[in-house]
Amino acid sequence: MSKKKKTPSKPKTSLGVTKLSGSSGGETNATYVPDGISTDKEGRELFFAEVFIERFNSELPFGVETTIDNYVQNDTSDLDFDIECAEAQYLELAAIKPLTEEFGKESMSTGRIDIYTLSEWIYESLIRHKSDRYGDVSAQTFLLIYPEDWQFLISSSVVSCVKAFCKERGSPFAGIFSIMGSPDGPKIMSVIDPLGEAVPESEQFKGRPLANLEPGKNKWSIDLS
Repeated sequence: MSKKKKTPSKPKTSLGVTKLSGSSGGETNATYVPDGISTDKEGRELFFAEVFIERFNSELPFGVETTIDNYVQNDTSDLDFDIECAEAQYLELAAIKPLTEEFGKESMSTGRIDIYTLSEWIYESLIRHKSDRYGDVSAQTFLLIYPEDWQFLISSSVVSCVKAFCKERGSPFAGIFSIMGSPDGPKIMSVIDPLGEAVPESEQFKGRPLANLEPGKNKWSIDLS
């Protein structure tokens, strides 16, 4: 008797937003609004890639002459997208989801995470790992990092700390960016590399906490000590 092949569970996002409304009794009600992003890997990557391309062509981080004029999504065995751009030929995506790390597991229940620890993980496990995988092709590639869970939404301090790691340990890609967005919410792009302005040393972020609030609640309590 042959065993039935187990179907891998689909990864899912859990970002979402909180909608607050007042009641006639003066109470504040909170409603969780799901992010609405596709639950399959290719669908999520397409969503974040399109948000990124929209912001890239609007904010023009490399100047008015440099836009992404076309893109084609590849299968999962290759770089995620071929793009037409003066600065890069490819776009690769990487999800911020350190669930195999102890600090990542803890943050799933506490909502609290150390900025330095998360930033170093982003650099070593996403930026350096992808660079080692693609070698010299990295210099022709934009790397886009994005959150998959509300616990790993990154702040400007995390962006600055990752910038510091890129300065200290090297930045192998044509450009490194982070993106946050939802179908109905704000779409925010941060440029991690090129560095642009001066950044503090990564060591300065040690011991500094980042707290993300679970969507769908009208009260939060997070220990930042």
